[in-house]
Amino acid sequence: MTAKEINIKCDSRLVKPGDTFVAIRGAKEDGAKHIAAALAAGATKIVCEENADNFQLSTFNFQLVTVPDARLELARLACEAYGNPSQKLRVFGVTGTNGKTTVAHLLRQILNDTGNPCGLISTTGHLCSGGCSGGPAVRLALHSNAATIPAKNTTPGPLELQALFAEMLDNGCNSCVMEVSSHAIEQKRIAGINFAALAFTNLTQDHLDYHKTMEAYFEVKKSLFINNHPGASRHPSNGGEFRFAAFPSLGGVPAGRGGSSKQQKLHLASI
Repeated sequence: MTAKEINIKCDSRLVKPGDTFVAIRGAKEDGAKHIAAALAAGATKIVCEENADNFQLSTFNFQLVTVPDARLELARLACEAYGNPSQKLRVFGVTGTNGKTTVAHLLRQILNDTGNPCGLISTTGHLCSGGCSGGPAVRLALHSNAATIPAKNTTPGPLELQALFAEMLDNGCNSCVMEVSSHAIEQKRIAGINFAALAFTNLTQDHLDYHKTMEAYFEVKKSLFINNHPGASRHPSNGGEFRFAAFPSLGGVPAGRGGSSKQQKLHLASI
């Protein structure tokens, strides 16, 4: 990550004295169960969704902040701690069941080749430097000069994500292309990001163990395009699929479809 270390943690095992611990309620684990461990490690501020009195913590001296949505608060704190780096980058988000990685890599290459140093958030790894044809790519000093940071998730959690954006800025990037997974949307990992444009590749059956139904899966994807991104243009592909008919009317911002057909506003040519 970036050289700047912040004092916000959502993993009690990483807490240091003076840290803020945000207790996230996950599908398998409730972070509130680890508040005592975080306090024992030296946390002085706890952010959670319920009254910490329920956890018998009277022996500790700490500040308690109760919020309606700890995930949203974690994203807000992460953005603030790193200086809202996405406000200084052009962030291009790509979502969809298939094709995210291909589209993200192609778009990053186009941006780099047109003189716009561009970072990457991807399933294949994260890149915090550009690679413009006018000069060599900047290497990451904190990653043994490795170009690619291994990805644990397609879209990282907000603390890692904002740190990556900050490092991109430090390395001279003016843009970032990122894959946006449905889990990241649902779990508010991307809250607070200022997207310049958003693309929807397609929707096929996947992740139903998490989303349960195709309609629920689609609604999560759709929410990316209508929540908190008023300045982003939208470009859904696969225009013949019935679910995409709604996109031109969402949010009152520019929208266009793409694909191989010349009838699409954006289409492939001379490849």
